[in-house]
Amino acid sequence: MRLPIWITSLPRMDNWDYHYNDLVAQHNQYDYKPGHSLKIDDPAMAWDNLYNKFLERTQEILGPLNIHWHHPKQNKFCWLYTANKSHYKGGIHQHLTSSTINGVYYFSVPHNKDYDDSAISFYDNHQNEIWTYKPRELDLIIMPNYLHHQPLPCNNDSYRFSINMEIVCDWPEKFGPNLGQLNWPELADV
Repeated sequence: MRLPIWITSLPRMDNWDYHYNDLVAQHNQYDYKPGHSLKIDDPAMAWDNLYNKFLERTQEILGPLNIHWHHPKQNKFCWLYTANKSHYKGGIHQHLTSSTINGVYYFSVPHNKDYDDSAISFYDNHQNEIWTYKPRELDLIIMPNYLHHQPLPCNNDSYRFSINMEIVCDWPEKFGPNLGQLNWPELADV
């Protein structure tokens, strides 16, 4: 069985060092709650530009999308997931209540010889691990909302910064059957 996952890449952002240091600062000031990522503060619209590239690449792969721009869950936010040897908040999860398509962009990935270090694992509906992937910096993983996954720990002093982006749209045919069976008009009540 082929998992409905597409792995591609996006270009390195301009002013990468500035953005890296800004993410570190935002991370250090954020009061993490269980199950929550940091919504990236974006006054210069750099992350909005990244979201637009994610949207463009997703449509190159899956074809034109009927995006629900007026849906309350559709936005162009980028969410930061941070991990290093002193910070890890992983857990198996999916994105059924927030998106149709989920994208994870690897802004920074520390180098480590251990394959599972800084990797992402995917699971079936019984939380049995079915595949692990070691992302590289600039990788973009595109997947359906129902796919269970979790970032694995990063045993490094440097940060792994992955950026979560989501799209609310009609179900893309290339994903195959909608195994999440979520009815989007009802999402506002979730």
